[in-house]
Amino acid sequence: MGVGGTALSADGRYVAFVAHGNDSYSGDARIPGNENAAAVYVRDRLTGEVEAVSRSSDVAGRPGALVPFVSGGSELSIDATGRHVTFPCDGGRLCRRDRVTGTTARVDPGANGDAFLAGMSATGRYVVFGSYATNLPGAGTSNGLPRLYRRDMSSGSIVRVDLRDGRTDDTGFVPQGPAVDQPTVSEDGRYVTWTSADVLVAGTGFDPGYRQAYLRDLQTDRTYALNRSASGDYGRFGGGATGQTESGGARITPDGRYVAFDSNAGNLVAGKTSTSFGVYRQRLTFGGPAGAIDGALDLVSVPRPGGGTQLDNNAWQPAISDDGERVAYVGASPTNVVSGVTGFQVYARDLPGGTTVLVSRADGAGGAPASGGQIAFPPAVSLDGRVVLFSTSSATLDGDAGLQYKAFARVLPPTSGPPVPAPQNTTLPSVSPAEPVTGQSATCDPGSWTGSPTFAYEWLVDDAAAAGTGPTFVPPPTAAGKQLRCRVTGANAAGSATATSAPRPVVAPPPTAEVTGDARFDETVTCDAGRFDADPSLTVTWLVGPGITEPGTPIAGATGRTFTLDDPALVERWIRCRASIVENGTPRTVTSGARYVHLDVTVVRPTAPLTPPREGERFTCSDTEVRVRPAGYGVTHSYSIRALRDNGEIAADYPASPTPTSLGPLADGTAGGRVVCLDEGRAGAATRFSSDGPLATILARSAPAPTPAPAALPGPPRATAPPTVGAYRQLDRTCRTATYDGPLTGLRTRIVWRLHLAGGQTTVVPASSLQPLVFDGQIYRDASLAFTGPTPPVGLSCEQLVTGRNGVEQGTRSAVVRPNPYCVEWQVQGGRPGRDGIPYAVTSAWCTDYRDDGNDTVVTAAPPLPRPPLTVDASGVARIVVGCGATVATTNGCAFTVSLHAIGTTFAGRAAGPPRPVTKTTRLGRRLGRATARVPRGRRAVTVRVRVDAATRRQLRRGRTVATVLVVRYRGRATAVRVGAPVLRRAR
Repeated sequence: MGVGGTALSADGRYVAFVAHGNDSYSGDARIPGNENAAAVYVRDRLTGEVEAVSRSSDVAGRPGALVPFVSGGSELSIDATGRHVTFPCDGGRLCRRDRVTGTTARVDPGANGDAFLAGMSATGRYVVFGSYATNLPGAGTSNGLPRLYRRDMSSGSIVRVDLRDGRTDDTGFVPQGPAVDQPTVSEDGRYVTWTSADVLVAGTGFDPGYRQAYLRDLQTDRTYALNRSASGDYGRFGGGATGQTESGGARITPDGRYVAFDSNAGNLVAGKTSTSFGVYRQRLTFGGPAGAIDGALDLVSVPRPGGGTQLDNNAWQPAISDDGERVAYVGASPTNVVSGVTGFQVYARDLPGGTTVLVSRADGAGGAPASGGQIAFPPAVSLDGRVVLFSTSSATLDGDAGLQYKAFARVLPPTSGPPVPAPQNTTLPSVSPAEPVTGQSATCDPGSWTGSPTFAYEWLVDDAAAAGTGPTFVPPPTAAGKQLRCRVTGANAAGSATATSAPRPVVAPPPTAEVTGDARFDETVTCDAGRFDADPSLTVTWLVGPGITEPGTPIAGATGRTFTLDDPALVERWIRCRASIVENGTPRTVTSGARYVHLDVTVVRPTAPLTPPREGERFTCSDTEVRVRPAGYGVTHSYSIRALRDNGEIAADYPASPTPTSLGPLADGTAGGRVVCLDEGRAGAATRFSSDGPLATILARSAPAPTPAPAALPGPPRATAPPTVGAYRQLDRTCRTATYDGPLTGLRTRIVWRLHLAGGQTTVVPASSLQPLVFDGQIYRDASLAFTGPTPPVGLSCEQLVTGRNGVEQGTRSAVVRPNPYCVEWQVQGGRPGRDGIPYAVTSAWCTDYRDDGNDTVVTAAPPLPRPPLTVDASGVARIVVGCGATVATTNGCAFTVSLHAIGTTFAGRAAGPPRPVTKTTRLGRRLGRATARVPRGRRAVTVRVRVDAATRRQLRRGRTVATVLVVRYRGRATAVRVGAPVLRRAR
């Protein structure tokens, strides 16, 4: 014997359930010819009486004959008073039993297809069901799939439910998926919830074939997708960009105020970002844009205090009380809801009290949780939330292992209190500052409210709506002289209210002026007069003075918006500009701050190493030759050196000296790196310049005396089986550990990944990119691989190295995994996002194989980059050879964009700084030049002409070098980004 699906009346008194071996419940004879068939019963929890309801209509005062129950228990439903029960009956029918009149009637009379999935309103008048029939009203094109209908059992009318938003028929629509999960309907029959694999609401971005929870308003013909955040964002799997999220299990309250559903989206509420299913409660108000649902959305399936920020496994199949305060759901083995409880369990959440209790446990205080079984079908909750009904196959709740599934009803204490009332404003909102300024931010204080609402803001300029919806607003110039208000709407689950602030006068900002441009001899500067610039009455006067605080005297003839500093008398003095207009008949004047006029300094010959650099020794750099304009100003030098590691990172900066001789000494450990001579000098009183020379390799000291050999200690154990390369996740590679003839306890082990190149060469993946994982007692290394060579790899292998007690490290290498020919998609891995989304590291590409056999392959589409330096011809053009790389060149060639960016230099009146190595933290400066090109199929590379901008050409004409970042961005099937650090020089 067994108990299957269950349903609960609104007062919790009557329980409908399915059972095999029906004679043990009501004494009726078994069904002739089908003695083991299931039947539907109703138990009165108050009296203990059991009645068989899956029977034909009563005749002459005698109960009708039992009919077999032919489908799953999720298709049972019972109305609020326990009078009506729906169930699937023989022959693919869907029946409704009236326990008062003793009659049984078909829900879908005359239908030419099977019916299933019944949901009934609280009064029993409306029944929602799925049907394969093609002759029901509004059936449309079924595509062989079931559709959803609502029948009014009083009038007999049937209407189609699962229609697209705003539509009343299925014209032009071919369904792609069935309606699934048991539907529910509000007491008045207006609202219906269900789950469908079709996309029924435009603009959601959902992928067809993935189940979604929907709500249909049969009065307005609107269909709403419930998998949506309060801010209007539709659900995304794990909070990402894909529409392959799922939702379902929607249950509506009889009064239509709330609906509960489950979803695996990670962007519906703050704090829930995982891909596990969670249970939500949605307040049904429809005041959003275009009538969208805008009620509060609450996450029900939350962890216990101290149990983390989100559940560590799925929660689904909710049931909700009439007032929406208690929601029960099934937890699929989470470990952080109730301390010490795991496995499939039923939980109930008291939302006002913020507490979650375990429902599926043995009776009595501290009863043990259900174990060794499964939860069958969604739970049910009574109208007042006090009774939770569930079905389980566990034998630990009552010790009876004879039934496969058993139905239990647990009585809970009342929820923590009545709902929070609708918000009310007690202190009006206010705008600050008292006189908002155009172009500057004004802030709206929402004031004081009851009901703990959330706030929405609207800004009004002279009572007309402005383009601002947040707590801050920047008044436009047209708002000057007008009144500014903010309107605040406070809302909670019970309702909303609106309050408006007192008006604030908006004023124009005070006038400003600023000298912009390179304030240097023979350069041109501009007077930026702010809001005065557009005034036709604007006049400008340029002033010069000896100090930053002196007002200055007018410069003869300098009255234009721009001014060229070609007079030697202006050098090492301070200039200002004065802007004047006539505003509304009143003269207004504003004077800028002072700018210092620098000398023009050009490095003719930079400093460079004269003697070979060596560890522990000093060495000499050459003098820097500079040209200063205008002539007659002295130059002070400050020479120093900088040591770089072999990867380009700065190892050390050494103290400066006024002369370039006897610099250093270079520290131990710098051998193999490089050193550069620097000169951070000054011309005149305050004009600084920078010079740097070519890099020189640091030589090592004499070899130190050998150290004595260590005492003999045991070496590492011998490997009897090598490691193997496998797949742990779709885009990751794993290295399963080797087998050894001795223990590894206490020994140091590490994993090394190698990319195998053409010609037998290999490159080692840096250990910093590996992350350890432990799974089934084996140690794995999850590789995020980066490749820096110009040749694509032809294979991948891993090696496990073990260090013995004697310090000897011994390695065992896996077989080489060859590239996979079934590549259908490229995905760039690695790198660090920066400005414009460009990563500042050489990246590799994963080739994803959708055969699901785990054979993903690491390849690269990155071409070789030009070696520094780059030269720029007299017309300002740099020629750069760029190719597609082997992987792309064998397909369809490639298209790309080449751009040059400055590194850490502004060209704001100073010579360019020394070239710096490109690291992951280097930021792009301004773009110097850009070009696009395409490599035809079969060719390996083309020459790209990149013309640098005027400011860069001017720097190069003066003999300066410019440190740059070269970015190559590829488009097409393969995408890769390469970053180099060439130095621009003018061709001689």
